[in-house]
Amino acid sequence: MSSAKEKFIGKDVQPKVGMRVSMATPFRQHGIGTIFEVGSQDVAVVWDGGRIDRILTSATKPGELTLIESKQDGSTYVRTRSHADEEFESLLTNETLGYLAEELQDDLERAEEKTSLLRAIENEARRKTEQEISELKKDLETEKDKNDKLTKEVQNLNDTLRSLQASHAQELLRLKAECDSQLRSLRDARDEAVAAKTKADQDRAIAEALRSEAERTVAEMKLLVAEAEKRAQLESSLRLEADDLKSLAEQVKDYEMRCDGILVMSTWQAKMIAERNAEAAQVATAKAIDQLKQAEIKAEIAERNKIQAMTEKEIAERGRLRCEVMATAEAKARRMAEKDCEVKTKEENAVEMAKHANLEKAMANEQAEKAVQVRNNKFVWIDATHHHFFAQFEELARQAQQLQKAAEIYAEECLEKERKSKLVAAEADGLRSLAESARLIAENDKERALLQCLTEAKARKLAEEESKRAEDSRCEAEKLARAAENEKNNLIITCQAAEASKAAAEEVASQANKDKQAAIMAASEARKLADIANLEVEKARSAAAEAKSLALQAENRAQEALNELANKENAMKRAEAVAAAEAKARKIAEENAQQAAELSKAAKQEAENANERARESERAKQQEIDLRQKAEAQKTEFAMISENARAAQKAAELERSLADERAMKAQQEAQDAKIAKMEAEALTAQAMQEKHEAEIEAFEAIQM
Repeated sequence: MSSAKEKFIGKDVQPKVGMRVSMATPFRQHGIGTIFEVGSQDVAVVWDGGRIDRILTSATKPGELTLIESKQDGSTYVRTRSHADEEFESLLTNETLGYLAEELQDDLERAEEKTSLLRAIENEARRKTEQEISELKKDLETEKDKNDKLTKEVQNLNDTLRSLQASHAQELLRLKAECDSQLRSLRDARDEAVAAKTKADQDRAIAEALRSEAERTVAEMKLLVAEAEKRAQLESSLRLEADDLKSLAEQVKDYEMRCDGILVMSTWQAKMIAERNAEAAQVATAKAIDQLKQAEIKAEIAERNKIQAMTEKEIAERGRLRCEVMATAEAKARRMAEKDCEVKTKEENAVEMAKHANLEKAMANEQAEKAVQVRNNKFVWIDATHHHFFAQFEELARQAQQLQKAAEIYAEECLEKERKSKLVAAEADGLRSLAESARLIAENDKERALLQCLTEAKARKLAEEESKRAEDSRCEAEKLARAAENEKNNLIITCQAAEASKAAAEEVASQANKDKQAAIMAASEARKLADIANLEVEKARSAAAEAKSLALQAENRAQEALNELANKENAMKRAEAVAAAEAKARKIAEENAQQAAELSKAAKQEAENANERARESERAKQQEIDLRQKAEAQKTEFAMISENARAAQKAAELERSLADERAMKAQQEAQDAKIAKMEAEALTAQAMQEKHEAEIEAFEAIQM
């Protein structure tokens, strides 16, 4: 065979399954082979000797394979036809029949070799498929175990989630109760602030009354000074009129000077007391203003707590809305799962229809085989061999169909696993969203606890300030009490001075009586001085009257001093009442401080609980991440398994196509064999006729 006549596979002729090929001239020869698989850049060839090779092909360069045309193929039927052509003119002899028998025997041996090769290929494919099926079964069992473990873990997570939801609900109820108690305490604090404000107003009114009383005492002191000035003028006139009563006038003047000193001292003390009372009133007003400011601050704190309670209520409402959104998401996931089930049912129906079509195809194939068998009953020996060959190929086709069915079943199982993995992933997403909501709730609880701690710290600070203010007010009250005690002592001193002045007035009156007796005695001695004595007596009487009036004034002043002392005692009582109120306020402040300390302890405990819940939520989130990673790993494994199943399905389809092509090729060979047999029979009949004619001609020649 010259290289000019060779047709290269890939360059001159496109490779097809079933082509008869041989190696090109420069390469090592393996005889004649058949292409049973076509790749992208190579083909798989099974040589008649049993060797299987994959040989590269090229569309631009001459390759290693050349096409064997039908007249070049050393098949039985071509050789039979060639022998018949060569010996057409000669008679069929036993030698030619022996040649034919030998060629048929060679063809049968070759067919047996091909069938054994195909059987070996079938056994190898069956072994590989069984091995793959066993591996897939093992993978399926492991995936089932993993799926069971995942379902158990999901159930455990659901249980923990339910317990967390119950604990959070209890915690919300407890926080609500605590908020209500805090609101009640704030209301009580507001009432106490209002009471303190009213008390401050009362103290302010008392301070105003004290101030008015001090102004009144100042006015009275001014009147007393005016009267003292008038009395000084009267004493000067009396000193001019009564020179002879100089000693009496001097004594009266000394007395008046002492009274003036006492009055000046009393006015100075009254001024000091008034100034002190004014300062105390200012301090009291400042305290009242501070208490009013504190009450306003407490009202603002109560308003903030009210706003915080409203925000907590809004947070609870948001949590409820989040739960509703989660419920809707679960309903959507359920509907999607139902849709997936419907799609799966449709896929199952499609698979059943495909199986039904395969069964119809198998029935059609069986009917075709039966028709071929009925048509070929005449050719017993050849038909039997070819029927055995077709049976083997049908067995291969059935096994390929069974493998395809197994691959479809496995693909369905993989789809089911993938759907379950999607469901698990959806459940994991739901658990993750729930854990996220639990984490947000824990963070909100933590923030709320921190705000509560801050409010408690502010309340504690305010309580400390209130206690300091109460202590300052107590000190001021003590100072006022000491000042009142000093005023009381001063009043006692003034009373003692008034009593001394009264005793002095009585001594003056007794001295006046003595002077009167002396005047009477002088009148008996000197008549000339009678008128003067009478005048002096009248003057003495007027001086006595004035002394009596001065005594009455001193008594009135003493009475006023006693009244002032009573007023001071009332002021002391008021100061004691104020001190008692301040002690009560201090006690209330201490109780508030104790409550604030208890609330701070509770807030610390709540913060620790919130931290513990946050840690639990972090652990739940980590578990969720682990579950998601496992689900993703399982999903990748399912994807790999599905890809392997698709590859196995493709391999099964390829083997099925190869088996179909081999069956078609076998049918074509059987038809060719039948045609060759018919041609051989025709040739034999023609040869017999020619022999008969030759015999007739020989007989005629003999007769001639």
